[in-house]
Amino acid sequence: MWEASDRLCSKRLKPLIPILLPALERHGRLDLDIELRDKVLTISAATIDRLLSEVRAVARAVPE
Repeated sequence: MWEASDRLCSKRLKPLIPILLPALERHGRLDLDIELRDKVLTISAATIDRLLSEVRAVARAVPE
């Protein structure tokens, strides 16, 4: 979802999750079980930041 949203910051990504998640599922890009889907829908911006910290570091290190 972070990539699909063009790498939005977590505070902007959080309110888009209820829109992005069903769209990604509908187009076959994401398949989550009910428990994980519920967690993703209720995730906090701070948790998004923690989960993306390593991914962001790698993304910054790769020259465009």
